[in-house]
Amino acid sequence: MTIQISMATSLSEFFPHFLCLPPPSLNFSKPIHVLCFSNKPYSNFNSTLSNTNNYHKTSSPPPPPPQESNPESTPDPTHLDNRLRRFLLARQYTDALSLVESMANQGYKLNIVLCSDLIKCFSSLGKIDSACYIMDLIESHSKPNNFLYNVFITGLCRNNRVILALETLGRMKLHGCRPNILTGNIIVGSLCHCGMLDLAFHTVDHLEQSYNCKPNLITYTKLVQGTVVERGTKEGLRLLDDMASKGIIPDHSTYNAVVQGMCKAGRVDEAWQFLVRLPARGFEPHVEAYSALLQALLESERWIDVEKLIDEMLERACEINSVHLAEMVKMLCQKMLTDKAWSLIDQANKRWGMKPDAKCRNTVIYAYIKEGRLDLATDFIQHMNSIGCAPDIVTYNTILTGLCKQGFVQQALQILHQMEAVGCRPNSGSYYIVAKGLWIAGDFAKAADLLSQMLKKGLKADEAIYSGLISGFCKEGLVDEAMEAWRLMEEAGITPTRAVYDTLLQGLAKVRRLVEVIDLFEDMLKKGLKPNEKTYTVILVGMAHMGYVLEAADIVKELGWKNVLSRDSLKRIRRKITRIS
Repeated sequence: MTIQISMATSLSEFFPHFLCLPPPSLNFSKPIHVLCFSNKPYSNFNSTLSNTNNYHKTSSPPPPPPQESNPESTPDPTHLDNRLRRFLLARQYTDALSLVESMANQGYKLNIVLCSDLIKCFSSLGKIDSACYIMDLIESHSKPNNFLYNVFITGLCRNNRVILALETLGRMKLHGCRPNILTGNIIVGSLCHCGMLDLAFHTVDHLEQSYNCKPNLITYTKLVQGTVVERGTKEGLRLLDDMASKGIIPDHSTYNAVVQGMCKAGRVDEAWQFLVRLPARGFEPHVEAYSALLQALLESERWIDVEKLIDEMLERACEINSVHLAEMVKMLCQKMLTDKAWSLIDQANKRWGMKPDAKCRNTVIYAYIKEGRLDLATDFIQHMNSIGCAPDIVTYNTILTGLCKQGFVQQALQILHQMEAVGCRPNSGSYYIVAKGLWIAGDFAKAADLLSQMLKKGLKADEAIYSGLISGFCKEGLVDEAMEAWRLMEEAGITPTRAVYDTLLQGLAKVRRLVEVIDLFEDMLKKGLKPNEKTYTVILVGMAHMGYVLEAADIVKELGWKNVLSRDSLKRIRRKITRIS
């Protein structure tokens, strides 16, 4: 279809709504003033682990006093708590922080449980400054408790701010809270993890002398592991004897920590010898200790010792649960010891009647496919079927994924067609996996045909499947088929994304169907999708290719006047149009 566009055509007529977009708004978030929680109120939280002996503190003003409110217009505290809860559920943490700040300044009593949840969220995101600010608001306007302090200290320690966690002990005392053994274990564990063993022992003594907070089994377990790593095996075993003399009897977790500490320090042979001698202490080695040692041997690439260790573990009748089995199988498969992983699964089934879960089975199948050993992958599936572990849809999709990633797309296509015959009906994910493999292999027509078959069978497609289908059609130049897939997508109630529109616009522009480009662009704007640089580039470069270079250049100028795109974006578009002219 040929269209004539006059040079006098106004831009607003040429592209309706094209230039009606408002300029982008700039949002500046206000800085949050963060206060510290040491013995001195409102000191800055600037201590770092790299400088533990010099605490840089600067004074800061106290928070504003609570505002007097009109009782008639004062919101109900329950309503505000519910609003805060909704912000948390929606992960709108900045809005939640603003609400907490507003509530504190208006004199409301802050909900400790909800505030602790907000502190957890900011800590998990690494935003310790925001977590500190919330703590300061609570200390200034409410009454913190041990639960809140423990949540806050946990967040500090997980972000390697252990010195700040130590300072918080002083703040706890200032606000009438006494550290408990949970508080101490959090800090001691973090200090040991950071290699600050002397400070860990000093903290244990301080807690016991100042707060009568005596170390327990967990405390000693963390100290023993840290000692083994930092000071060697002899010192660690001496500490084990010391804890026994104080009436604290080591358990499996303690001995596992010793083995893990030795492995972490690279003393793998010592760890193995410790496991061998463990029965003399009245304990049989636990599977977690074997798992830590197995990982260390695998990382050291001591393959013969790996086989010896697994045989030893099985000979000792060290019972394995499904979690440990899956973990060991994963480690073996990562090092391409897939045959040994199969043997371990088989032994666990024969000795304890344990059936591997789908995740464990899929790990082995995927590993065989990755190694290119398709015959063994098939044999393993048949063997699992013989012990009552028939492959399900998850297993088949794992097989299809592995085959396609390794380039065996035709084999994947055969398995897809055979699935219904063995009683496992493929789902939309199965079709999409194989179709994606066909796209990567360059067979776009067959991929599109496969997805069309899927839709005819009544299987529902999601946004990713439709997007892939449209992309495949456009790459093949089958624009009519792509537009039909877009219509089916809308009929299914799935709103196309901007990326889908960009793909369609580019496909239409390549075949010089400019009228449809304009219509599709209008539809995109009506759906509230804001065009970006790629969208404008597709349309304007398409116009230039069709001979409308001057019109495209005029639109670029007007885009600049309207401040729709940045200068750099406009330069890139102008450069492409200039090359065409």
